[in-house]
Order: sequence, then C-alpha cells, then structure tokens
Amino acid sequence: HIAAAIDSIPEWVDAVVVIDDGSNDGTGEVARARERTESPLLVLRTNGIGVGGAISAGYRILHDLVDAGLLPNGDWAAVVMAGDGQMDPLDIPGLLAGLELVPFVKGNRFSHPDGLGRMPLRRRVGSRILSLLTSLATGQKVHDPQCGYTAVRLSVVRHWDWVHQWSGYGYPNWWLLKLAERSIPFKEVPVRSVYRNEQSGIRVRRFLPKISLLLFSGLWRRG
Repeated sequence: HIAAAIDSIPEWVDAVVVIDDGSNDGTGEVARARERTESPLLVLRTNGIGVGGAISAGYRILHDLVDAGLLPNGDWAAVVMAGDGQMDPLDIPGLLAGLELVPFVKGNRFSHPDGLGRMPLRRRVGSRILSLLTSLATGQKVHDPQCGYTAVRLSVVRHWDWVHQWSGYGYPNWWLLKLAERSIPFKEVPVRSVYRNEQSGIRVRRFLPKISLLLFSGLWRRG
C-alpha cells in the first residue's frame, strides 16, 4: 500500500520522508519510484528498529534537513502517517489546526462518524481496554491511545529526549505517559480509519501484556 499512501499526500505538504525500516518486499524501491511535483520525497533506509524507532528517525532527518538549510527555518509541523494507507489524508488539516492550541495532537477514531470503518472486533475491544489503562496511568482522559496518526511541532520535539527511548510498538502509550509526566498538553481530534486487506505486525499475546505493564508502572508512579 506504500505507493497509494504516498500518492494520497496532498501536494501542499512541504516534504515527505518515508522510513524503509528493513523491508524485504521491495517497499523502499516502490517508494523511491514515486514522483512528487511540488515537494521533495526522501526515502531513508533503517535496519529493523521498530515503528517507534522509525518515527524517531523521521524526526531526526527533518531536524537535519532544517539544520543543513535544505528546509527553511520555521515552525514546522511533522505529521506521522502509516505506510499501509490506514490514515485518511483529508484529516491532516484537522491535526494541524490543533497545533494552534497545543504542541502535540493525535487522532481519535472513536469520535469520527466513520472512524472505525472495518476495524476488527478484537482491535476495538483491545483499544477500549488500553484507553482505560492509559487514562488511569496518565491521569488524563485518553479516548484512542493506539491511534498513531499524529502532528507535533518539530521545534518542541528537538527538546524531548524521551521521543527516542522507545522503539517498538506501544510508542503512542509511551508518548502519552511522558507528556503527562511533564504536564505537556495534548489534544485528540476526530480521524477516519481506512481498513483494507493489510496485515498487522502486532502479536496481541505479546503486545497487550507488555503495554499493560508499561501503563501499570505509570499508574504506580502516580501513586
């Protein structure tokens, strides 16, 4: 789905960075073959560092581009989209609008009239359970903690060292815990989820206990 995901990004987006995290199915080659007429496309190869690590690498390369003068200085917004096409590009303006109020905005599929789409039942149940645990652990109401469709001010990410400390699945929960610890405000906005025939790499039996332990430790630290 990577070609369609890239092609769906609006031309008014200033730059696109694709992280090819050790793919062995030609994903990187397909991404490099795409052409954008109004904005540059950069494909960065990494070596299986995980989804959290890939996102961290994306932020680093954007900082490097700004520091090198290849992107002008400015209050950039960095938007994370999955390469499987599950995120509707029409929701980008809503994410960006939230940055007028807070430094970090994330999607909430449960508040969008078409947000869940064909989301599998076990995904819905698991998201509800993790929503409860994340809300308890952070002390803030979080409706859709596992949604990775996010926007953040690039200038503030530069000073958040914890962004680079979690490399695998569960990075949305890690972010929310760290934001809560530092009293950094965030906002959830409605987004639509697009499910087709993609296969998730998450293994629920390993993922749910690991993230639950992370969240329970956050709750313990809050007393």
